[in-house]
Amino acid sequence: MLYAAHRAKHVYAVEPDPVAFGELKINVSLNSPITSKVTLINSAMSGKTGASQLYTRGMFGNAVSSLMPTVSDVSCEVQCITIADLISQYNIRDVNFVKMDIEGGEYTLILCLQEFLEEKRPTFYVSFHAPFLKENISLQGLSGMEAQNRFEQISKNVLGVLRMYKYIYDNHGNLLNEEDIRDRDYNGEFVFTDERW
Repeated sequence: MLYAAHRAKHVYAVEPDPVAFGELKINVSLNSPITSKVTLINSAMSGKTGASQLYTRGMFGNAVSSLMPTVSDVSCEVQCITIADLISQYNIRDVNFVKMDIEGGEYTLILCLQEFLEEKRPTFYVSFHAPFLKENISLQGLSGMEAQNRFEQISKNVLGVLRMYKYIYDNHGNLLNEEDIRDRDYNGEFVFTDERW
């Protein structure tokens, strides 16, 4: 986020984790050249605006909190905001880059962002957390084959939304195709864009 603030006109940083948000505020305040270019929002991006539970694997502030329930019962209530409400409330006019790293919640949120992504076509940098999705599916009591089929269907649906983009790159700049990232069992960062690198 700090790097982005040096490059972009303005950065809107959405962070629901109360501990991480406090640390984010401190980091921004210590970087006075970019402070005016950053708007911090203590909310979670979601398909609907309102209150929800934020879950963590241990303690808050450890970078693995998510709206997706986990094997841990540790949670807190947070406010959620939709992309439409975010754009409206903060009078955002130009969105050309979106970074999403929400610990498994991306599998739900991307489906809710379809209309926004189709209309704005921002370069979209997303971290997929397949192990967290599989963990969440396992909590639903499905058999091994049912769980695998559910995982594959969710992955297919998410990648179907992102199929509008011309190019997919990994975080090293390697050009990929959809088959390279479908059904993988590990975390990965990918850039979906209409720009050829």
